[in-house]
Amino acid sequence: MMFDMPYDYIPIEKAAARLALTPVALRARCRRAARREGRNVVAHLGAGVVAYKFGRSWRVRFPLVAA
Repeated sequence: MMFDMPYDYIPIEKAAARLALTPVALRARCRRAARREGRNVVAHLGAGVVAYKFGRSWRVRFPLVAA
């Protein structure tokens, strides 16, 4: 299994699979948790998982897990 770098932005479809959600459900969670931080729209989803809105699409960042 290949691990993502700590600052890779994962597309919503791949992030949904990692979180055991459907892409539609993950987009809904992002919409509900969305907050404006300066000029950015950010959704803190818990456990260090953060979604960022780039234009019309969301990208998700997972925290780095130490082995």
